[in-house]
Amino acid sequence: MSFWVGGLLWTVLVVLCRVAGGLESRWIPQPNLLVYLAGLAAIYFLAGINIVQEWMRRPIMLFGRYVQTIGPGFAWIDPIFHSRLADVPVQDVVDELEVANVQTHDNVPVSFKLIVTTRVDTKKVRNFVVEVGNGYEATRQRALVSVTQVVGNSELDTILHDRERVYDAVRNLLQGKVDGWGVTVTAVELKDLEITDEQIEQAIAMKARAKKEGEAELERALLQREIAVKLGEAAAVLTPDAWRYKELETLLEMSRSAQMHTVLVPTNLLSALEAIIPARANAPLPGD
Repeated sequence: MSFWVGGLLWTVLVVLCRVAGGLESRWIPQPNLLVYLAGLAAIYFLAGINIVQEWMRRPIMLFGRYVQTIGPGFAWIDPIFHSRLADVPVQDVVDELEVANVQTHDNVPVSFKLIVTTRVDTKKVRNFVVEVGNGYEATRQRALVSVTQVVGNSELDTILHDRERVYDAVRNLLQGKVDGWGVTVTAVELKDLEITDEQIEQAIAMKARAKKEGEAELERALLQREIAVKLGEAAAVLTPDAWRYKELETLLEMSRSAQMHTVLVPTNLLSALEAIIPARANAPLPGD
């Protein structure tokens, strides 16, 4: 197309110069046939130059038939009989798709965002151009269908706690649908997952809270059991002298408190009183 446009403009320019030259204007050159052909040759060469970026591939058609893919770098293609289509990116393309109110296998409605990463295989650019009308939009639609199908066949617990399995299932299903188009599915992910039924969401939150509380109680019981075992082991190795030392140490710590209003009576004093009181009761009264 560029050659035909350039050739047409060059021809018009040459004709105008010849017409102006016929009016005997000394300032306007009058190109001859050789100059005209040389100009057409230069336009032909320049129009055939193709410079393709590293991340692009350029499809080339000949009489409506796909003949080759060029790029990256410099390439020269005959501009008269060949035509070039829009460049096809071969980078990773990340699409974010909204998915709303999809029913899981256990009838829980969920909404989320689907993140799909795809790229066109450099060896299958022809498939991407010839086999599908709009490869990017078609891939998006296939992704929506695939994730809906996988989520519909999965339990909510699987989606919440085993996402890698869901990702693999969606990616494999989508890859099988777009492989013939030359598209490679690099990654599939879900984000911003929401349960659209408020009652179900509250029930799940209550279940999770009860589970956490039960785990906390179990952990507390295990710690108390471990403490009791350690205390029993410590008590088994303490001698009577060590016990008396611990009693004195406890009394010292309690007496240090400024708010201590309790009268501390050592146990050995109580033992002495217990021995004295019976003896005093059995002693004869004065005058007997």
